[in-house]
Amino acid sequence: MTVTLKDIAHRVGKSVTTVSRALHDFDDVSPETKAEIHQIADELGYIPNIHAQRLQKQRTDTIGFIMPTYGPRFSDPFFSEFLAGIGNQAANLGFDLLVSTRPPGTMELKAYQKNVSSPRVDGFIIVRTRQQDQRIKFLSQMEIPFVAFGRMLDHDDYAYVDEDGEYGMKLITCHLADLGHKRIGYLDAPAEFMFGHYRHQGFLAGLDDNNLQIDESLLVAGDLTQRAGYQLGLNMLTREDP
Repeated sequence: MTVTLKDIAHRVGKSVTTVSRALHDFDDVSPETKAEIHQIADELGYIPNIHAQRLQKQRTDTIGFIMPTYGPRFSDPFFSEFLAGIGNQAANLGFDLLVSTRPPGTMELKAYQKNVSSPRVDGFIIVRTRQQDQRIKFLSQMEIPFVAFGRMLDHDDYAYVDEDGEYGMKLITCHLADLGHKRIGYLDAPAEFMFGHYRHQGFLAGLDDNNLQIDESLLVAGDLTQRAGYQLGLNMLTREDP
């Protein structure tokens, strides 16, 4: 049998309003009364109606995360670690995490539109930003809260965190050049992704700093899967002129 606020109120001899305000930690209820009500609620096995609470607060306490993939890649090391990080922090802050996958493009944007119109979430976390990112443009236009891991090209008027992939890739390229290597291959990300854009620029800068010529045949793009990276690297190493 479901335990209600009325059951708790009857047990402690208080009004339903007092019980509700105590369970929601309002300041107008004394600490002693709060402690008594919480104790009785625990003894009776009271479980709050989360749906009703969210309707009352007009918020879902849920963060949306739509993984931009071409398939169910929860085993992807990047997404596995990223999900673990944001999931743990969301839980620490009392939020749920709504996760889904969509291929980049029209289907992905429709998923954002559906979640906003429902509404199912209070905000979003965006990853793998693009040079012209329709997700960011849509959420900004709708004034929906979001944080992005990455930037757009020529537009950063929104909350984001990022790494300096350009400088990092330049350091890597210079290190290989310092070791005496002249023909340096580069496995690139799809051109639309901003992190790939910055890393590509860093690679070219590293070559330029060491007066190395760009060999276009050594620049190949993959689809960010381990299998593709392995195969492209193997193809380079087994060339007649690696």
